[in-house]
Amino acid sequence: MNLASHVRTAAASAPVRTVAVDARTLEQKGKGVPRFLFETLRELAADPTLKLVLFSNRPLHPDNALPVETVIDAAWGKVPGTAWVMARLNQLAVRAGADVVWGPAHIVPPRHKRLRSVITVHDLVYRIMPRSMGRWNRLVSELLISRSIRRADYVVADSEATKSDVVSLIGLDAGGIETIYLGTRMAPPDLVAQSAAPRDATDGYLFALGSIEPRKNIEGLLDCLAPLRLRIPALAVHLTGAHSWSAADTLARIRDDAACRLLGFLSDRQIAEQLTGARAFVMPSHYEGFGLPLLEAVDLAPIIAADIPVFRELGQYIDGICFVDFGSPNQAAATIAAFLASTPPPARFKPGAEDMFRWSTVARRYADVFSAA
Repeated sequence: MNLASHVRTAAASAPVRTVAVDARTLEQKGKGVPRFLFETLRELAADPTLKLVLFSNRPLHPDNALPVETVIDAAWGKVPGTAWVMARLNQLAVRAGADVVWGPAHIVPPRHKRLRSVITVHDLVYRIMPRSMGRWNRLVSELLISRSIRRADYVVADSEATKSDVVSLIGLDAGGIETIYLGTRMAPPDLVAQSAAPRDATDGYLFALGSIEPRKNIEGLLDCLAPLRLRIPALAVHLTGAHSWSAADTLARIRDDAACRLLGFLSDRQIAEQLTGARAFVMPSHYEGFGLPLLEAVDLAPIIAADIPVFRELGQYIDGICFVDFGSPNQAAATIAAFLASTPPPARFKPGAEDMFRWSTVARRYADVFSAA
C-alpha cells in the first residue's frame, strides 16, 4: 500500500494528531539528518491524519521550504539551539495545540504532562567515537542525548546497529525501540542506463562522498592508495563533502596527491554523475549509524564499504558491496584490486528490498508512530 492509500484509510478512523517538530536541522541544506527530515516531512505533509508544525529559533534554509506551518522563534535567535529546545519548545508546542513533540536529531525537551515525545537516534558518536567530535558538540551531546533518549515516550533508531548501541550504552530495553530505516531518492533513469556500461579495468577513479573528518576514515582510504596503485597505477580518487574542525592534515594529504581531486559542493545530479562514472563508490568509515550515501550509490556504481556492523546490515538488502578492512592498507588494497578486476556491475537492491528504502515508506512508519503516541 502506498502512502496515499494508507492515509485515505487512516483518515476515516483516526483523529488528527498535531506534531510539533524540532526543525533546527533544516537551517542547513545537505545530506544526512537534514535530508532525512526534509524528505520525511515532505511525505508526511500529505497525511490528513497529521498536522505538522515546524519550530526553530532561526530561519530555515530556503531550499528546505515545505507546505507545512512553520514558526520561527526569532526572539530567541541568539540562544544556542539546544538551550532553546530545552527552554522553549514545549511552550511553543502547547500553544500550537500539539499532541506530540518530535526530536528528529537526538534530543527532546523535558517531559510535559500535555505532550508525548518521539526521538530519532541516528548514531551514538559521542559515546563510541567521542574524540571525532569538536569539544563543544561533545559536551552538549554528553549532557543531553542520553537523558533525552531515556525520557522520550517513543524511541526510533535508524538501524538495528544503532538500536543495539542504544540498548548496550544507554540501557533501554530493545522492545521499546522502533527501527525505521532511512530512504533514498531513486537514481535518475538516464544515469542508471549509462551506469550499466562496462567500466575500464585499467584506470578511472574511486568516488568518496561524505564529510572529511576522523570518523569517516578518509585517512584509511589514503593509506591504501600506494599499494593499490602498484596494481592499478592510473587509479584516481574523487572526494567531496564538508570539511570538519580536524581535517587539516587529511586535506593536506589530499592536496599533495596529484591523483586525488577534492571536489567542491555538488548538486544531487552532479553526485549521481560522479557515481555513474566511478570504478566504484567507496565508504571507509570507522563508524556510522546508518550510511545514507551507500543507498544513493545503488544502481549507479559498485560499492566498496568498510566492514562495520551497519554496512553489513544494509548489505542484507543490497547486492554488489565489497567489504574491506581499512585497518590493514595492504590487505585493503588487495581486496579492492581484486574486486575492481572482476569489473563488477553497479550495486542493486535485492528483490523486494527497494520499497523498504523509499521515503514514502519512512513517512508511513513515522505516521504510525505519531498515531500511537
